[in-house]
Amino acid sequence: MNDEKLKRGGECPLAACYSRVGKSLLFFHAVKAKCMDERYQFTEGEQRVSVSQSLKKWNNTVRSVWSYLQNNDFDFHGVVRDHSGVFSKGNGFIVIHHFTHDKPKKQMQGIDSDLVWRDIISADTTLGNLFVFLEQEDFTHMIPEQVFIDAFIHSLLLPHEWDWHLESPKNKLMVWFEKDDTTLLIEVFPAKEMAPYGVSGALDWPDLTYEYEYASSLEWSEMFGIEEVQVTALVRAANGEALTILEEMPSNALDIARMAIAKIMTESRRVCLAYSGGKDSHACLLLVLHYLLVNPDCQTEVIVVSSDTGVENMVLKEHILRVKERVESLPLSIPFYIVEPEEEDSFYTCVIGKGYSPPSSLFKWCVRRLKLEPAQKILEQLLMPEEEICLILGSRDMESSTRARSNSKIFGEEFYGTHSIPGIKTAAPIRSWTAAEVVTYLVHEKAPWEGYSNHHLLHLYGSAAGGWSECPTAAAIINENDAVKACGSSSGARMGCVTCTVVKNDDSLRNMAFDYPELHRYVEMRAVLKASQDIRYGGYTGYQRKGRGRFSGGIGDLTLDARTLILEHMHALGIKWKEKEALLSYQIVLEREISEGIAISSRFREALFAMLPVHPGVVGSMYHPIWDPWGSGVDRFTEEDRAAIERIMMEEKEQRLEEAI
Repeated sequence: MNDEKLKRGGECPLAACYSRVGKSLLFFHAVKAKCMDERYQFTEGEQRVSVSQSLKKWNNTVRSVWSYLQNNDFDFHGVVRDHSGVFSKGNGFIVIHHFTHDKPKKQMQGIDSDLVWRDIISADTTLGNLFVFLEQEDFTHMIPEQVFIDAFIHSLLLPHEWDWHLESPKNKLMVWFEKDDTTLLIEVFPAKEMAPYGVSGALDWPDLTYEYEYASSLEWSEMFGIEEVQVTALVRAANGEALTILEEMPSNALDIARMAIAKIMTESRRVCLAYSGGKDSHACLLLVLHYLLVNPDCQTEVIVVSSDTGVENMVLKEHILRVKERVESLPLSIPFYIVEPEEEDSFYTCVIGKGYSPPSSLFKWCVRRLKLEPAQKILEQLLMPEEEICLILGSRDMESSTRARSNSKIFGEEFYGTHSIPGIKTAAPIRSWTAAEVVTYLVHEKAPWEGYSNHHLLHLYGSAAGGWSECPTAAAIINENDAVKACGSSSGARMGCVTCTVVKNDDSLRNMAFDYPELHRYVEMRAVLKASQDIRYGGYTGYQRKGRGRFSGGIGDLTLDARTLILEHMHALGIKWKEKEALLSYQIVLEREISEGIAISSRFREALFAMLPVHPGVVGSMYHPIWDPWGSGVDRFTEEDRAAIERIMMEEKEQRLEEAI
């Protein structure tokens, strides 16, 4: 790049650009970026990003690349998330994402656009010189399909029509470079007023003269060949949490639980049981049902509340539905509700439509949207005037240190605890039980219905082979902090959402797939979602959106390219998506992305429409503020239209056959 022209206030040429048309013609096109001050504003943000002085790991190849940057007057701004270095020259930024001790997943690198970097960047620019150097270091490169390329090609095909999408702070060029021991993804952020990924001013260059490899405390288990889940298993087994069957259920434990149920049922007019489908809530359900059958004169109203996050383990979901049918078949008139999140808060609407990163330990947006809010709505509807509802929880002190602290905090020495919703008190009748006691109770205690025994649930735990924990149902959540801790507190031994990317490894889902082959697709889909959390794949914009053209420093939301990749994997794996959620996501993207400078590529549109029962056809007027002011999806081709056309064609065919006869 011409560094003088990159100074603020002057023209901002992206580069001297080339493009091949067909296979033989080469056209020159100079792209001039307009000043972005009028359209976008950059401000200091609240999102804090940890910036370190050096990479977590490097090798001789990385040392050579960084030495080139330092010797050619690039500024170093730090490392984000251990493996991604930010550099600048003039007011253009580049980010280098490093794969040195691991290989990138090919399915996360995107589809080759068949372009080479010389099609886009002149070799005599600063960036061109860097790429020439990498080629001399025996790197090969690949430019994936991306929104930047779409806008760039548009500007070449219409040389007199500036494509303003190239100005967007969300726009960047991504190029992969690879050799035997190292893979680099280089992101180019031309003419930006603020550094990407939340870094700030230039830092001192780290000393790269020696071989460096950082080993965190989390890696000691790997170094000694011990997995975290094995260590966890040993600790829990010592605490009585192994899923073993005792010779008999300890009478004192069962008596205490039955006394607790009796106390709850005699002191409450309305009882709500939070049912997750796991062993603990199932044991509580059986205790309540047996009490009601033994005490037919009990006047307490009992209600069961479960939840479907929309991304539940389908095997566990089927189990809950079967239990629901059995409970409703009993002569007890017990309502069994399954609450769901609003369409705008569903998992894939948030990821595909709003660009949220799949939930992580740093951003657990799923708990409130998928669990907490849907449950709160129904609990508030069940409130009674001037009298508290008792919410029965399957919480146990022995289940985990987190749950034990929570129970102690909630109950203390008192029998009843509090809830975040006024008018609700809580009780945990099996809080003192161990996992072995819960399993033993389910083995020896017969369910009060026919055709679906407790052994079906125990088989799920056997398939999970280590699924000691279950994510609590939404109604069991006392407050958001406890929900966040409980949802993903285990290293991988848990049963819940098939898309859960909060935990490091979902061992239970992977193990269950051996007995339930229909889960394999979700294992693969979760792997894609988990990998998309890694910023090294370039799936984040690098700037935090503030709305209305305002941006600040931060990791940012998912790019349209990353969302396209997720959609393509969903379709290839046969992952179903509700039509209403898909159309709502498309509407959200139209409203948010275009206003922030990103064109809705045909690749994204086709990947999303592939999830619908039928392709909507001509979509130019869909959700258009003029042609479709109510956002009703006007002019969309629907499944009903297809059925009508097929019916008419069949009638015409039959009529022609009759005429021929």
